[in-house]
Amino acid sequence: MRLAVDMRRSGAETSRVMRGIAIAGLCSLVAGPASAGSLVPDVVLGGRFDDRRADTGLPADLAAGVLAPRLTFESGSWTSGFGLAARRELVFYRPPASDASSLIVDRAAGEASLHGRRAWSDDAGVALDARYARTHDTMSALDRSVLLDTDVTQWEGGAAGSIWRAEGDYGVRAWSYEAPGLRSAVALHWSAAVLPVRRPEDAWLAGWRQRQYQIGDTWAARARMAFIGYRRLISPQVTARIDVGAADVQFGDQTPQRGPAVTLMMGPPATAGGGLTSELQLQRELPAGWRVEASRVLGDARLTALWRSGLDVEGGNEREPSLTRRLTIGVQDTLTRSTVIGFDSSFARTRPLYLGTAQADNLRVAGWLARRLSPWLTAHGGYSYVRQWSFGSGTAPAFRRIRVDAALQMVL
Repeated sequence: MRLAVDMRRSGAETSRVMRGIAIAGLCSLVAGPASAGSLVPDVVLGGRFDDRRADTGLPADLAAGVLAPRLTFESGSWTSGFGLAARRELVFYRPPASDASSLIVDRAAGEASLHGRRAWSDDAGVALDARYARTHDTMSALDRSVLLDTDVTQWEGGAAGSIWRAEGDYGVRAWSYEAPGLRSAVALHWSAAVLPVRRPEDAWLAGWRQRQYQIGDTWAARARMAFIGYRRLISPQVTARIDVGAADVQFGDQTPQRGPAVTLMMGPPATAGGGLTSELQLQRELPAGWRVEASRVLGDARLTALWRSGLDVEGGNEREPSLTRRLTIGVQDTLTRSTVIGFDSSFARTRPLYLGTAQADNLRVAGWLARRLSPWLTAHGGYSYVRQWSFGSGTAPAFRRIRVDAALQMVL
């Protein structure tokens, strides 16, 4: 038997790994002095069957084995914390019958994430988060609106902090692709504000907010806003905020368009978790940006929902920023002390603002059941369905895929 190994690595990937190491070091500094933490290595060993009809050049059905080692570390206290997780997925399968003597070892996916936080007082602290993911499996959970059959890499990072009468945040999200002809993309945002008036129940703010979108090597859009804001604690669980100001929007090398802008936000205080969070951004020359996120615990069940609509970039076939809408729903329930059932579904729609490319809808549905057999062994079974509809010419392919999988997770 001949063994063929698919282990492609580029200089760009090495560069991203180095950036990840640098972010990890920064997070460890933010987290403060080292404290006792939990290090949990585990490995998933299982199999899957894919029905991949209408995939040109690929067999309609594919049976494969899966080996996925993972390492998780968590450490923290009331004032600081640090976490790190890394996972690699290897898929083993035989090629079509014409070369059945070979066994392909495919590095189908890999991901890593880390977070750090540090609080110096009730109103001073900083938090950092970063995530890296790479896959060419369209059934994976990358947060995409247009699915492509190629190696896709996503990395993102964010930071937020406050001290005395100042606060700010920064975030970046980037996509890159292995296949030639597909464009990379970068979306970043940042804001900074001072609080000239601050009381226990409310505060006045003055600041600056900016968003930028890049496709390929060219900045495709930029939106800036100078604002005056007011924030008030309505109840221990709800904080409301309104920002009003002047803004400008520029697409490519076109003349900036100026006008008024308003941002409305409502959600739990930074020290609380869960509940309902909403944000609405209204700005001239841009589609309304709207985000609503909710979570609720009912007995042993947990329900989550997310609605997001607004300007975004993912690259690939895109030539300009797109209007993207996404609805995600998740349910998880504990049937018995050792059995958990879950369901996740999402629908995404993306449309170009002007040029008529990258039009697609995609639907994801997944259900799974996990049963704990012993403190170190958990059995898992799942079903996934993905379908993408494509519109216009030169867009992403249309397809339908189904996956059934079963695995054992062993804590080492």
